[in-house]
Amino acid sequence: MYYLYTLKDPITFDIRYVGFTKRPKTRIWEHIRDAKKGVKTHKSNWISKLLNESLVPILEIVIEKENRDDIVIEEIKLIKYFRDNN
Repeated sequence: MYYLYTLKDPITFDIRYVGFTKRPKTRIWEHIRDAKKGVKTHKSNWISKLLNESLVPILEIVIEKENRDDIVIEEIKLIKYFRDNN
């Protein structure tokens, strides 16, 4: 099973990231680990700022699909939706 998820700001509840994974419980901690390691991405910088305030992003599962190709299509559509509407 593949999961399409969003990462939300824990203060504003704004969606800041869209991704997919087979292991949502593990994936959030991978994002946090990358931020702690100093990975240079917009997402990691944002998570690092949250960590400095003793906060973490909220992972919300949006869609579940059996097939990887199907979840990739859904991810592309959701990212396009947010880009077009923000």
